[in-house]
Amino acid sequence: MKKITFVVLFLSVISFIHGQEKGKFRVGLDGGLVLGSGKGGGGGLSLEPKFNLEDDLNLGLRLQGAGMFKDLYYIDEQRDRYNTTEMTSFSVLATSDYYYSINKEDRGSFAPFVGGGLGIYNVKNVFYTADQLDAGNSYNTKANTVFGAMIRTGFEWWKFRLTAEYNFVPKTDLQDYYGNVIGKEKNSYFGITIGFYLGGGKWRR
Repeated sequence: MKKITFVVLFLSVISFIHGQEKGKFRVGLDGGLVLGSGKGGGGGLSLEPKFNLEDDLNLGLRLQGAGMFKDLYYIDEQRDRYNTTEMTSFSVLATSDYYYSINKEDRGSFAPFVGGGLGIYNVKNVFYTADQLDAGNSYNTKANTVFGAMIRTGFEWWKFRLTAEYNFVPKTDLQDYYGNVIGKEKNSYFGITIGFYLGGGKWRR
């Protein structure tokens, strides 16, 4: 359902065209919610320097850290005690965004866009019981590095940015509290972020 919703949102902006100033650098900072498979969720923060190749096209490098608790199995809802899988992810992606607008002659401060990226994700999944969560950090757990991709859509308004994205990340090892591999875990996740950017020149009008 989450994938279908994102695809509909992704396609809904294809009828627009917008622009920005060619040859300028910019740096964006975004943060927001991330959702994986099953119950639960978390948050993420990303830093993304970019270069405007054209008035409506840029290339960038996204550095993102994300974490979530997923697949919550309550053993005592009144005391908010549950078993869960904790996922942490650090990624580095080469990205590109293309900007759209209904009217090419009216390029103002509102700029819808579509984009995506390719790169590496360093992911760790650890299963915790409620007692282990209370006890603190796990032991001898390791992260796996995999190749993944991301697609996104959203809009910019002046220097602010709202984005919906989906990260396609292959399965990696699921470990227990002591670092033993006990299976495989899904890693793809959906994110909604809000942020701002500095630089980039003036919007084309």
